[in-house]
Amino acid sequence: MALAAAAFYFLSFDDELRTKPSSSPTPAPSRAPLPEGNIPAAPRKNGDAFLPEVGDRAGDFTVAEVASSPHGFSVGYAGRTTVTGRVTFDAAAEAYCFEVAAADTEKIPWSGDEGSGPAKFCFDDTETLPADMRALSSASATATIEITDYTKEYYGIEVTDTARFVRVVNQ
Repeated sequence: MALAAAAFYFLSFDDELRTKPSSSPTPAPSRAPLPEGNIPAAPRKNGDAFLPEVGDRAGDFTVAEVASSPHGFSVGYAGRTTVTGRVTFDAAAEAYCFEVAAADTEKIPWSGDEGSGPAKFCFDDTETLPADMRALSSASATATIEITDYTKEYYGIEVTDTARFVRVVNQ
């Protein structure tokens, strides 16, 4: 019975459907230059040109962990660096943050497409932030600080950057 069904299936279709399609010519590559700032993506093990992989470098940090959650994913960076900028208080996040001076932006995992304004991260442990650092948020003074354990949390189009405060280098 199964053999009869297979024969019926095979014989009931038109020859046109049983033949392999003819191959089409491969399009010629365009010799037009890429737009400024557009870098072709290299093939990645995880198949996503935008998702960093463990071992990738970003500023003075190295990707140590990439973790997903039901609402997004996070990238944890290992490393340590010093940055100059100013302390701010982000009322929406209820956290002290640090706006990095333009000259030091290249030291942290930050890309210009993360929003307008200066590169910014919040301190992951605001409760242990020294009082003199908190006081800087009301002044326009700059400070140079040392940070470690940089993390980026991605939730849809929202990106939240955090880092662990180590010490004040210069105030």
